[in-house]
Amino acid sequence: MRKYRNVVVIGIVVLAALLLAACGGSNARPAAQERLRIELTSPTIRGAVTEAETTITGVVSQANARVTVNDTAVTLGSDGAFTSTVPLVYGSNRIVIRAEAEGMTAASRTLTVTRNLTLTIDSPTDGSSVSQNRVAVSGRVSDTEAKVTVVGIPVAVQADGTFSHDLTLHYPSTIVAISAAVGDITPIQQQLTVAYTGAR
Repeated sequence: MRKYRNVVVIGIVVLAALLLAACGGSNARPAAQERLRIELTSPTIRGAVTEAETTITGVVSQANARVTVNDTAVTLGSDGAFTSTVPLVYGSNRIVIRAEAEGMTAASRTLTVTRNLTLTIDSPTDGSSVSQNRVAVSGRVSDTEAKVTVVGIPVAVQADGTFSHDLTLHYPSTIVAISAAVGDITPIQQQLTVAYTGAR
């Protein structure tokens, strides 16, 4: 009877050893998951932009991954490539790209894109002189929705962002202030001086 018990005990010990070996030991750690990779190909410029939107393009290491851009799902190509158009507000825009796949460690990338309003004055040049008492003030803004003023006078902005205003000069030296603004952002301003040589 004792001999039979010894055989049973030995069998149990052997079985336990085999199970332990199959599991890699009681202290074994699970195999590390492969990490997804996101490679962004655009935008290539990290500085300020003037456009109302930006296009995000890139490639994920697994074509079956689930990818979102600012929590909006995007479709992947067979090679893992993706494209997403993101609207931009004025100022700083934070764009987060996330990728997840079954059995893999998720990945994320974050971009910050700044949108600015720009104002360019084409004429007249600062310090220029005119013999007549009128001067054409012209220029361009990056947003056709911008409100432009010349010495406080509202000026129409054309579909291509250009504007022009004939300004009457009353003094030998006139400071011309041009301002542009959109919504509640801080207006941008430029000043130039024009001399009227015909003034008396």
